[in-house]
Amino acid sequence: MTKPLEKTKDLEKILDLLKDISGGKLEVRLTHFKKETLEKDLADGINNILDQTEAFMKEAILSLYEHNKGTSRVRIDRRGYSGTYSHALFQFNLALDRSLRQKEEIETILENLGQAYMTCDRFGQIKGQPSSISTQIFGTDPVGNNFADILELKDEERKGVLEWVKLVFDEPIDFEDLKPIGPKSFDRVGEKFIELDYQVIRNKKGKIARLVIIGTDKTEERKFKEAAAEEAAYVKAILSMVTDKQNFIDFISEVQSILDYLKKTFAKSRGEIDVSHCFRLIHSVKGGSASFGLRKISQLAHKIENEFTNLNITDTKTIREEMAKKRKPLLDALKVLDKDLNSFLDKNDNILGLRKILENPSKELTEKKIESHGRKLKSIIGEESVVYRDYVKDFILEPIGDAFQHFERATVQVGEKLGKDVSFEIFNGSVKFYRHAYKPLISSLIHAFRNAVDHGIESFTERKKAKKKPAGKIEVHFKTKTVQGKKWILIKVEDDGRGIDPNIIGPLAVEKGVIDNNKLESLEDKEVIQLVMAAGFSSKEEATDMSGRGVGLDAIKFEAERLKGKAWVESILGKGTKLFVEVPLIQEAKKVRQDKS
Repeated sequence: MTKPLEKTKDLEKILDLLKDISGGKLEVRLTHFKKETLEKDLADGINNILDQTEAFMKEAILSLYEHNKGTSRVRIDRRGYSGTYSHALFQFNLALDRSLRQKEEIETILENLGQAYMTCDRFGQIKGQPSSISTQIFGTDPVGNNFADILELKDEERKGVLEWVKLVFDEPIDFEDLKPIGPKSFDRVGEKFIELDYQVIRNKKGKIARLVIIGTDKTEERKFKEAAAEEAAYVKAILSMVTDKQNFIDFISEVQSILDYLKKTFAKSRGEIDVSHCFRLIHSVKGGSASFGLRKISQLAHKIENEFTNLNITDTKTIREEMAKKRKPLLDALKVLDKDLNSFLDKNDNILGLRKILENPSKELTEKKIESHGRKLKSIIGEESVVYRDYVKDFILEPIGDAFQHFERATVQVGEKLGKDVSFEIFNGSVKFYRHAYKPLISSLIHAFRNAVDHGIESFTERKKAKKKPAGKIEVHFKTKTVQGKKWILIKVEDDGRGIDPNIIGPLAVEKGVIDNNKLESLEDKEVIQLVMAAGFSSKEEATDMSGRGVGLDAIKFEAERLKGKAWVESILGKGTKLFVEVPLIQEAKKVRQDKS
């Protein structure tokens, strides 16, 4: 063996550079060469280096941010070398130069896309060098941070995301199936909205080595969509006022009464507050506002609902303590809602003249005058008179179906938001009734239709699997009956959805404190499903802006009982649910006691 040649010092420099680039992954060493086979030995040595370098470069391109940090281009002067040795050096230089150029090109592309790219390990720890725009998009430097901390997650949310990251690396199921479960966005309140996507980098064995997190700034796009949604909601509200003016006026009048009651309630420094009743009222404001396209009013009502979510309505002491803290924020929120409602009415007063109608209804709405004349007529000629009966039929009563017609628009709208095709139909709507007596009940029934679409009607995929028609069906039936000389009206809201499962409802009711386990065990299935009408009960773990927090059916029951009637549900699992409301049929103008609001 001869001593190492002087020229091998250049190779040693290259090896040192490769070790630095690869983070110590390349461990090729130079040995002594035989003088008589110098070129062959050098070529073999260089080829060995190139083989490892090529493999490393492939891996480096797949994980740019794990390798090549701070590396600049390298040129090897091949003057003075000849034959296989110089050719090998030249080829190596080209390969290295090409890979670094590709790295720079990819980085340039990523920067121009305006997307943040970073990778994390199985513990969510950010590794390598994120794209330079990452700090700008996420508002913090990701280097050395944890993914969950970058998203500003706390407690259970943080734990949940990190568990998801571990699942990705363990890959118990395909990554594409796990991907939708991860965080879909990062919403920095008042600042940015970042949409999140994910890819993975795999090692030679096919195992996931890194999770790639891709963040795209969608702030401007969301602002545009929100502006478009506001415009669409405004158009819808105007159309609602024009096509269903009387129902709209009734609703606005009712909302104003509710807000007045709630503001007075929360303005008091002392006194008990019926939390369940207040919750029902604001929930009705939210649901009705949404059905008439009053998007901002509905959103504000939803925020007020949030103030109630942590209250344990079965614990009187807790309610008293919590409400003492919440009085002022609730009152402030109600004032904002009231201000926005008045702003909307003022803005559109020149279109429909709503202000004059609401402030002085006698100028356009002659309901009170008609009722007054009717009572005088009755006292003079008697209620059995043909003239009086005709007067009531023509001027005081109206078809009950007309009062439910606007629910079709609200039902279809909720279906569209949830990606569900829903039909709506009214049967026997010609029954005449005194509408004024049923206003609160009719308003509360918006929850029945929204719940039917949200909870009841299945997705297209579920319906196809169950061999049902693609479009869900919601029907409203009216039927009258006479019991011991007293007339009753039965309202039935029926859907052909998934039905109510008593095996799910029962345990949820126990968990929420609606009923204790011992009493639950004594109930039949048909009795268990009635628990969905209990105060504060919800069959969904999360509140949605579609059907809310389970206070809807409770509100219907409350209004039915206020009219000395009742409400209940019947359901067949997999076939659908029927909501029944049975109340006295009022067919004359008379005062109906208005409780609380």
